[in-house]
Amino acid sequence: MPPFETTTGVRSFLDQYDAFILDQWGVLHDGAQPYAAALDCLQRLHALGKGIAVLTNSGKRAAANRRLLLGMGFPLEFFDVLVSSGEVAWSHLKERTDPMFAGLGRRCVFFSRGHDEFFLNGLDLDVVERAEQADFVLATGTDSPEKSLSDYLPVLETAARRKLPMVCANPDLVAPQGDSFVFSPGSLARHYEDLGGTVRYLGKPHPEVYDACLAELEVTDRSRVIAVGDSLLHDVAGALARGLDSAFVAGGIHAEALGIRPGETPTDERLHALFEETGVHPTRVLPMFQW
Repeated sequence: MPPFETTTGVRSFLDQYDAFILDQWGVLHDGAQPYAAALDCLQRLHALGKGIAVLTNSGKRAAANRRLLLGMGFPLEFFDVLVSSGEVAWSHLKERTDPMFAGLGRRCVFFSRGHDEFFLNGLDLDVVERAEQADFVLATGTDSPEKSLSDYLPVLETAARRKLPMVCANPDLVAPQGDSFVFSPGSLARHYEDLGGTVRYLGKPHPEVYDACLAELEVTDRSRVIAVGDSLLHDVAGALARGLDSAFVAGGIHAEALGIRPGETPTDERLHALFEETGVHPTRVLPMFQW
């Protein structure tokens, strides 16, 4: 197994990096309120002139994520870059230069949190209710926990029979919401693939969003950039695939598997077992994103 370093906070490896790429849910906040330690750490990094980017598997557009962070008390001047998978998806749907998006058609079944009118603004799309009427399926969010996966199955099954492509603008399977988790669009996309459907994913761990983030950071030396996240299969795997070091936040979505509560440090035995199970090996391990 590749070696990894377990540390209590970012100050222990601060001098090795010029820029930090941060996940949002599970690293900066729990979906409802900010983590105080994360807010303090951001302030310190900003004061030191470190480049700070948020790279989030949010199906909402970048501006909506900025409003979310500001509403939670995060000063926007702390962030040099914010890239959301939703913004990348919106750009593809707007520009239609990518061959897959050029051939999608205009009528879509739209899965979002509520009915995200802001995402639809500026797009030439006709949202329909029934898969029989659609050219493709667009998934940016879910109404979990109000709806369960079974509530989506009739549309997914019909779409799969018709061989409609799906655009998934958030590959996450689950997302924290306070002390629990809700299922995310990645769960819909995974089930759609099980039904035989084809999915185009936009978001971590897929390379497109990392390339967009690194371009905005104007990175010239990737060895001086570290990605911080709580999902091994999304944040860490994506970072490693793009040649970036990674810091795994153990107290996020894998906390139960590691037998810890947020803020606690797991045993090396538990870490080794999880890394072997997932096949993903981070550079560093943190109990949480803190100084």
